[in-house]
Amino acid sequence: MKRVLALAVLGLVAGGCSSDGPKDSPPANSDARRAELHRSIVESTPFKRVSAECVLNGVEVTHVSLRDDSLFVEVIEKTDAHGRRGLPAVYRVNAKTGAVEGVTWIPAPLDFRPSNVPSVVKQLAQLEKERQRLLQERQNETTRKDKDVAKVTALSDKIRQVNDLIEATKLQDRVYGVSESDALHVVERPSMQEFERVKLRFTPSTGVAASPSVVFLGAWDRNRLIGLDPQTWAEILFFPATDEIRTTPIYAEPGNVYFASEDGHVYGYTADGRSKLIDYATENEIVCDLCLDIESNAAGKETWGALFAASTDYALYCFNRTSGELMWKYETGGELRTTPQVSCDVVYCDSRGKGMHAIDKRTGKLLYIKADAWTCLARGKDRVFLAGPGFDTVISVEERTGRELGRASIGQFAHVVSDPRGKTVYFATKDGFIFAARESEIDY
Repeated sequence: MKRVLALAVLGLVAGGCSSDGPKDSPPANSDARRAELHRSIVESTPFKRVSAECVLNGVEVTHVSLRDDSLFVEVIEKTDAHGRRGLPAVYRVNAKTGAVEGVTWIPAPLDFRPSNVPSVVKQLAQLEKERQRLLQERQNETTRKDKDVAKVTALSDKIRQVNDLIEATKLQDRVYGVSESDALHVVERPSMQEFERVKLRFTPSTGVAASPSVVFLGAWDRNRLIGLDPQTWAEILFFPATDEIRTTPIYAEPGNVYFASEDGHVYGYTADGRSKLIDYATENEIVCDLCLDIESNAAGKETWGALFAASTDYALYCFNRTSGELMWKYETGGELRTTPQVSCDVVYCDSRGKGMHAIDKRTGKLLYIKADAWTCLARGKDRVFLAGPGFDTVISVEERTGRELGRASIGQFAHVVSDPRGKTVYFATKDGFIFAARESEIDY
């Protein structure tokens, strides 16, 4: 089956900063430090293939988020290069190449992680692929001895149409961030240039979940999820909850939104507000984000869609995302306070004091418990890689049995992010060295 995966990193690219980034000369030992960090990954971890590198000079990295094809790197400026010593910024790093593609300067650190519009990112990728196909087809036709002029003209017309659609879609390609004083930062994703800063009429309690037509935010003082028009910023939708909403909502095509309230209530609605999909009360607080898992076939038709909710009532819940049916509930014996992660057919959840539980996502049956692991990082050829205590260790295990195959230290990196459904792991140091790495294709 074809699963919805994060974009894997391909190719080795020597990283660096864009022209918009800090221009201070790097420390004298930066090349040596980068080489040493590169060597430590290749020689001491299972991730033998460093596929991209990047260095952000003159910053302190405070957080790294993986969103589709981008790494959003939140930093504090440590130099006077832009008269911004001690002030925050957000860089967008291409997850495939390691290139810095933009930076936005913000007046205060973000209260919630930045988010983009996944459906737009996906649509742009599909349009770019279609444009490349048409360009290649036109090139092939124009080089033929008996070329069909009418066909070349028709292909040129199609290319112009796709170009127009790409430009129109780019207008919806945005990044959203919420900082102090209830400010919503609206940023052009390609360049990371801020083009609007919206003063919200309510205190936001969550990060943003966005579609091209609606921007969803939890409202701290209203116990509801608010839907904003991204053109006028009028409140066009709201979904009431029985308690405060503190975990970031999820928007998913073809137009559904999911969220939880702090008292343990799980909700799912069609994004137009007309139909309720899920309305279920767990037995205690939910303090971590929900997890949505979708599978599609080669034709793009959804074949599986599940929403996982981890509750402090010790249980992990699995709902059918469209019917709202509770498909299964698994009691772990300890509080669940971190977001569950799905990789292939296994869902991983950390049960406080009881270890990481690996559960068959379709049946809800326990596969194994790993006492000192807490989440899944990535997939390998014949194993999965788990994060060990304090994120200082990578533990390699057999996927279905949990049999340990090896351990490696990654304590030299302050930030480690990944999509557990993919094969690439991103390592970042506090002083701005970033690496994308994956398991070698050669046995070792």
